[in-house]
Amino acid sequence: PPHCDLNFITLLATDEIWGLQICREKNAQPQLWEAIPPVKGNGAFRSILHRVVFGKERYSTGLFLCPSHDYVIECLPTCKSEDNPPKYPTIKTGDYILSRFRQLAADTVKDNKAV
Repeated sequence: PPHCDLNFITLLATDEIWGLQICREKNAQPQLWEAIPPVKGNGAFRSILHRVVFGKERYSTGLFLCPSHDYVIECLPTCKSEDNPPKYPTIKTGDYILSRFRQLAADTVKDNKAV
């Protein structure tokens, strides 16, 4: 199913068979999905709504990296200024992941009630 990864970095090693799709605007209706080639670089550093479509047999493996739960996540000094303050509050990794799980659970309940 479509999802955004919760971890800090996801590295995906795959074969040459296409299967990954992204949706740049997750709230758009209808959602527009675009296929991403197996090798892609120089993208934005954010988790984007994505899914895997099945067709041909393909192989891939993921490596999911996340800082320790007590690591403090904050805006990099080079990414903020007086004119461009941090968009998100400083938070510990564990608190961030817990808040994301709570949001996912709330969204799941809401989606199930809509069916």
